[in-house]
Amino acid sequence: MRVVEFGEGIAAPFGARLLGDLGADVIKVERPGGDPMRREGPSAPGNSGHSALFEYLNWNKRSVVVDPAADAGRDALHRLLEGADILLHGFGPGTLDEAWGCDPAALQARHPHLMVVAVSEFGWQGPYAHWHGSDLVMQAMGGIMSFSGLRDREPLKPGLRQSYYCAGINAA
Repeated sequence: MRVVEFGEGIAAPFGARLLGDLGADVIKVERPGGDPMRREGPSAPGNSGHSALFEYLNWNKRSVVVDPAADAGRDALHRLLEGADILLHGFGPGTLDEAWGCDPAALQARHPHLMVVAVSEFGWQGPYAHWHGSDLVMQAMGGIMSFSGLRDREPLKPGLRQSYYCAGINAA
């Protein structure tokens, strides 16, 4: 199985990493300049300048840089998708077609074999679809924080960025 991942941050890269752990051939597509997660600290021991979290999320993947603003970049992207079984991305509505030139309907018509898995904060439909959020917002709106802390105090955010990891697990 071949997975093409357009993912930055944690959720989509973690989902793709899990598929890679299960034997999938995962190709991470990055914009010029790379995934911003590459620069998020702390650095991996003995690997100055490389994010330990980026290394964790992206081991057993191949990576390619594609410029979505260039015609050649979009052509390269479609060549990758021709040989893929799954496109796993972490973008909300509008981003695929605006930034990557991949309108979902046109993408499905051009690559009918492709399973598209979208991981976004509030989904692709509904009243919150165009909202942006963070792990804190996801935990609060999802109710996870109501189980943390003391009854007579404000809700607490559990450690780590649990909502992103849960989203990645569900995507995989």
